[in-house]
Amino acid sequence: MLNELFSVPTGELKTIDKIAGSPIFTSNKLKNNYLSAMKKTGKITPIFNKIEKLVENEILVPVYSTNKILKSITGKQPIQIKDFAGMVTESKKIYIFVEADANIFSFTSNEIIATITIHELIHYMASFQLRSFYNIFKNDLQEFYKFYFTRILNCQDVQQKKLKSLVEFINFKLEPISLNMSNSMLKKYYDMIIFTFKDETTLNEYKFIDIVTELIVFMKIIQKYVLSGSMTQIGKTASAYKHIVSPLYVAYKNTLAVDPMRAKNLCFQELWSTSEVIAIPAMVKTPKANVYKAINKL
Repeated sequence: MLNELFSVPTGELKTIDKIAGSPIFTSNKLKNNYLSAMKKTGKITPIFNKIEKLVENEILVPVYSTNKILKSITGKQPIQIKDFAGMVTESKKIYIFVEADANIFSFTSNEIIATITIHELIHYMASFQLRSFYNIFKNDLQEFYKFYFTRILNCQDVQQKKLKSLVEFINFKLEPISLNMSNSMLKKYYDMIIFTFKDETTLNEYKFIDIVTELIVFMKIIQKYVLSGSMTQIGKTASAYKHIVSPLYVAYKNTLAVDPMRAKNLCFQELWSTSEVIAIPAMVKTPKANVYKAINKL
């Protein structure tokens, strides 16, 4: 059981980093226990050798943590933590957190740790190998965004060339800057959405413009609350703009055959994060072959 593997720090501890001023540690024993857990799940089998290599090279690092550190991360640096126990850093590391004094995995299974790991590896690839990420997942991304935008903007279809340009803009311009989107970048996004769908919508011009404007306003507001770590305001804002947010869930179900609610995930990052679109399905079901292909390229 996982609580037997991960319940307390064991082995010779090594300081691996500092987060919010607090040191985090790993050990050879923890790494071996993590790999042992990974080896027991079929979800990792196609990429276990890659996982093992990433751990050996200290790119993927299981680390001991405390509830204090995790709260500090979610409170001060929410954009860096992609999952309750996973984090991709600017220094090209992936940390999988294991609490030393209150085991966060005591209620879960090897399958969940595998899910967190795969989720973070997808974000990692998008962070540091964005062109390869796009080349592997562009068809999935185009299907997802086509469904989403044609649904909220009442379009029957969209020109493929325009759609491709829009998805590439989201992937190569918005994904890398995440929540640091300037007003000028948001305006470019607004203009691209208008250009891509204005000739396809059945809405009148004023309603069409209103919806696109609301989408950009929502992004601006949610960016502020995520940066401040205000989860209450994030939830309230998502609820207030449910006509913008809800179609994201429908897009997942219709294009990627997953329900994000099963992962208790609040959707909104998809509006600017292509990696989120690919990472969320890996949390819900066995990943598609192209996910394993991507990870094996790391």
